[in-house]
Amino acid sequence: MAKVKQETHNVKLHVQFAAEVIEKGAIALNPHGERYSEATIRERLNMRDFMDTMRASGIQTGGPALLNQRDRQRFANELDKWLLKQRSILKGSVTIQ
Repeated sequence: MAKVKQETHNVKLHVQFAAEVIEKGAIALNPHGERYSEATIRERLNMRDFMDTMRASGIQTGGPALLNQRDRQRFANELDKWLLKQRSILKGSVTIQ
């Protein structure tokens, strides 16, 4: 976590880790291709806590939705956008002599 910088991109299903990544100014993307924001990560943390409470009271809950082709495409598109942005940033910082 100490190496996370603003330009870092992280793919993570673990919501708490994604929240910490966002807090440091980096980008967090879940396996379904959703790019977390401060608002959406708060929502996910609240839902995680609620589901933990439900499970602790004996209610059985399901797991995360399975990945489908649309999720894979969304993930690939978001990752591609980030990579292109990083490439343009790097090109802009290189001086040609």
